[in-house]
Amino acid sequence: MSQIEQAVTLGVDGIIIEPVSTDDIVKAVKDAEKAGVKVVILNQRISDQNAADTFVGADNESTGAALMKKVMEDLDRKGNIVELLGPMGSDGQEQFPRELRIRVRFLQTFALI
Repeated sequence: MSQIEQAVTLGVDGIIIEPVSTDDIVKAVKDAEKAGVKVVILNQRISDQNAADTFVGADNESTGAALMKKVMEDLDRKGNIVELLGPMGSDGQEQFPRELRIRVRFLQTFALI
């Protein structure tokens, strides 16, 4: 958030952000927009998608579903897998396709240190 505030103070015209947090950044993005700074969110959506001018990135839910279906085909729908998700609150962690019915041997969300 302080980096966004600093960029606004410096008088930049635009900011491209790949956020670590989906919620904490929203206020700073809205403040930048109010100051006339264009904001592009990259790769990870924020909780209020209307706060920024645009988002550039993949649809993680449909991409993840397609990848998992391919893995299950390759495994002939047998065997066990490990599910490793992104950080808590990230698109990868929140948008994992839950309609897939597979046996997950290990589930872990990693934390940033």
